[in-house]
Amino acid sequence: MFKTNQQANLTTRNRRDSKEIKKSLLFGNQMEARNEHQTTKRFNTLFYTTTILGVTIFVVMLIWVFAFRGGLSGRSHPDLEFNWHPLLMFFGMILLYSQAILLYRSRRYDTKRRLKLAHAGVHFSIIFLTIFGLITAFDSHNLAVDKPNLYTMHSWLGLTTVIAFCLQYVVGFACFLFPGFTKDLRATLLPAHVNIGTAIFILASFTALMGFCEKAIFSLSDKYKRFPPEGYLVNTLAMLTALFSVLTLYLVNEREYKRENVPEDEIALTRNE
Repeated sequence: MFKTNQQANLTTRNRRDSKEIKKSLLFGNQMEARNEHQTTKRFNTLFYTTTILGVTIFVVMLIWVFAFRGGLSGRSHPDLEFNWHPLLMFFGMILLYSQAILLYRSRRYDTKRRLKLAHAGVHFSIIFLTIFGLITAFDSHNLAVDKPNLYTMHSWLGLTTVIAFCLQYVVGFACFLFPGFTKDLRATLLPAHVNIGTAIFILASFTALMGFCEKAIFSLSDKYKRFPPEGYLVNTLAMLTALFSVLTLYLVNEREYKRENVPEDEIALTRNE
């Protein structure tokens, strides 16, 4: 009789402990889900703010080109053809580049296979825009009188950045997309791929800021130091671009916003292996 009561008490205690464990697990899952929701909400707020800022900069650049620089044209007007250069380079190497390196965080719930394809596609679009941006810059010099190429620091750093970007794309495509290296080798190379990509974005941002300064000095000459309206506008564009770059770098480096792998990732990736 005593043993029976003891066993009954033990069974009751085990059931009570089991219920407590289930409650704790449920509470823990709820807290984890709540924290994930808050983290995603903070990221989305900053991400959309940054994106709106980037689009605003591009729109203001269009206003600058048409209101102060005479608009856009082709090879028949080399000076106006050059105006394509800042627009295409900013849209590609700054605005789209920002979206590309943040894609794994802004679309965190998509499968990795889909993210990889989108990541590669956006980068290919950047290369396409950059090629045309460089063509307009070289045309504006080659078709003008006594205007040599590649003599400024902006041009040296810009060309270095574009070459580094293209090499990064080729290596990344071969390593992570097609034909694709082994899983262990990809995991080893991924940190270097991310860090080099971030470094190239920093170089692109520096190059853009140097370009704004160079264009203001060359176009406005002595008027620049007398604070003309165009000078204020160009300086504002440069400041906003710097802010945009800083926000992008924060979002891409903040560990709290890193996308966590999900089981579906491995299923998607094995199709390439």
